[in-house]
Amino acid sequence: MWAKMQWGAYFAMVALQNSSGGIAGTLSYYLGPRFNVPHGIAGAVFIGKVTRKNHELGYHSYADLYPCLNSYDASLTDRKMQSDKVVTE
Repeated sequence: MWAKMQWGAYFAMVALQNSSGGIAGTLSYYLGPRFNVPHGIAGAVFIGKVTRKNHELGYHSYADLYPCLNSYDASLTDRKMQSDKVVTE
């Protein structure tokens, strides 16, 4: 039985490493069992700070989400500025 649990833990780790969950998901895994916080809510606590930090470090692909904003302006074409709008609104 113990060996099967070890294999289960191993395969769970492999799955998590390949899921690209990111730091917000990783931090929420800690909060869930430790403080009984649902995984989605715990992830939501961190996602804003994580996206802003990624943007500051040069990741501007959040611009792909810019057309989804209520404040979408088709005349704004600079991807860095679009990304900034997404992470600050």
